[in-house]
Amino acid sequence: YVPVEMKKKPSRNQVITGRATKPMLLRKKSKKQPVMSLMPSDEVRKIAYDVYLRYADKVGFLAYYENDLVTIKANEYSLVMKPFEALNFKEITDYSLFPNGIYKYLYVALPETIQEMLAVFESEYAGRLRFTSAGKNFIELLAPGADKGSMMEKLVKSRPDVKTVIAIGDYYNDLCILEKADIKVAVKGAPKELLDIADLLYISSGLVAYSGSKNVSCGSLGEIF
Repeated sequence: YVPVEMKKKPSRNQVITGRATKPMLLRKKSKKQPVMSLMPSDEVRKIAYDVYLRYADKVGFLAYYENDLVTIKANEYSLVMKPFEALNFKEITDYSLFPNGIYKYLYVALPETIQEMLAVFESEYAGRLRFTSAGKNFIELLAPGADKGSMMEKLVKSRPDVKTVIAIGDYYNDLCILEKADIKVAVKGAPKELLDIADLLYISSGLVAYSGSKNVSCGSLGEIF
């Protein structure tokens, strides 16, 4: 999905609507652990919670676990995620109740708070965990080396029949997978870093062959390939 940017604090009963651009409904629920061998360590778990406590009144704090999206003390920010994910949304009241096996943490806040938090991670925790922005209102927190790019490499190695990899991205958390793909597709409005390496640009009418700021041709994925 592409969330509508949250520019002011939402009310507790308000949700941010978005438009589907990713096949979220194709994600099958499974009892198996995610295909992620790099789970956040106890150190990452502690850092995630410590940073949350600094901004507790201005941020939603969530964790991905199997088929659950778990939040501590749900507030207007964490509730923004409730209608979006193809996961079970659960609330806990104490951090000690967070389950083992969490594979990603997520912060939801206003853009200015997100920028403050990114600066904290950069200055205090660089190299000890992986943090990235998944949108102007989001920060993802993972174990070092755990990202979409590394997982794509593992999947490709397990599928020797795959000759060409196409990746599509719309924000900084997608940069690592675009860098490793054979054909890179950026969504219109993506950050400059994604647009600079894109082979194709996705717009509402289809795909555009892309070179810098110049659009060369337009068509569906099938028409281009």
